[in-house]
Amino acid sequence: MKILYGGKSPLISKMEKHRHDTWEVLAILEGNGTIDFGGDVHPFDPYSIICIPPATDHREVSEGQYRDYWFHVEDFPFSENAEPILWQDDAGHTASSLMGLIYPLLHRKDKERIQPFLDTLTDALAELMLLRNEQRPVDIRVGQIVRFLTQNMSDPDLRIEDCLEAAGYCSDHMRRLFTKETGKTPGEYLCDLRLRAAKKLLALRCTTHSSVESIAEMCGFSDIAYFSRIFKKKVGLSPTAYAASVTALSAPAPEQA
Repeated sequence: MKILYGGKSPLISKMEKHRHDTWEVLAILEGNGTIDFGGDVHPFDPYSIICIPPATDHREVSEGQYRDYWFHVEDFPFSENAEPILWQDDAGHTASSLMGLIYPLLHRKDKERIQPFLDTLTDALAELMLLRNEQRPVDIRVGQIVRFLTQNMSDPDLRIEDCLEAAGYCSDHMRRLFTKETGKTPGEYLCDLRLRAAKKLLALRCTTHSSVESIAEMCGFSDIAYFSRIFKKKVGLSPTAYAASVTALSAPAPEQA
């Protein structure tokens, strides 16, 4: 999933009928009201998540006022679905919180530099949506751990055990619950987050000229040897070879004589 642009609305009482060329994702932050999809009316309240397909007329109305985050996205996880998708965020407001982390990054002047971390947050949001689509409500404690790991993935001193204990339950129980919900252990989930960010930074290496060591550090790997070993195991190429392959693929084709 890629976020093209987004915003945070002021307090408003209505949004007249309109449509978009892309999927739109809304997270209601405060206020109550209804959203009307051409006569198909649904209520919303704080922490409602609403996913609207392209070319779908919709109108929002509130007897008071409401505020929301809104993102326009491409490569939406459920692109084959032509119907609006509505669900309630978990009690920890995990999806809304991720959108809150993403929103200010969309408007940073150094967006190219922080793009890999923006992409990682977006990936986490897409994964959360996939879990919800499987009709598996995300446990509030698992949502808290996902949010904590995503926010702190660049910290090499991050301890999984501290993160699990912060959820307020036995760490072994939380590890089993997290694995059941996500299909990965917390350590595997964190490693995947870091590797996805590293791949994006390595893809930009031809323009940023960052060293492999600095990229590893930015992604939370303090041991360059371990980073190189786990990267090659998961990706099939060393970090240097991966960066070179991306550069070769993105190079313009030679002109025909």
